[in-house]
Amino acid sequence: MRRNLILGMAIVLIAAIAFSPLLPSRSVEDISINEVLFQRQSVAGNYHYRKSVRQTLRGDAEALTILVHADCGGGAGCYEHGEVLASVLIRLGEADFIRMVGNLKKEDRVTLKSLLDVGFEYGRFTKKQPIEWERDYPKLMYMLEKS
Repeated sequence: MRRNLILGMAIVLIAAIAFSPLLPSRSVEDISINEVLFQRQSVAGNYHYRKSVRQTLRGDAEALTILVHADCGGGAGCYEHGEVLASVLIRLGEADFIRMVGNLKKEDRVTLKSLLDVGFEYGRFTKKQPIEWERDYPKLMYMLEKS
């Protein structure tokens, strides 16, 4: 009996190690995706989310639209999603981000502003480098507020 238990545990461990490269990464190009957000989606959903983050980092405005519409599950998941979007903004810079925002519908701009608000307020990166996004990204703030 004990031998079967040990054998079963060994098989599970080997399978976990063998299939771990197939599991989705928790980051995209050094932009961390928190566990809370990650767990709220299916494996396919996580794949598409990471793909959209990657494409947005390459300047794809359609991918930004997909991210604005992504289901973050409410509460903490949306804070984490906002942090991802804020990280994308920081990485791209205001001018490149504004070019993509110009393609968003008015209601999507309102959603994006809300997500960026919580992302900058609660994001982990702000403890290392305090960011007041209204001050540090004034043109984007103006663009989103005039929506």
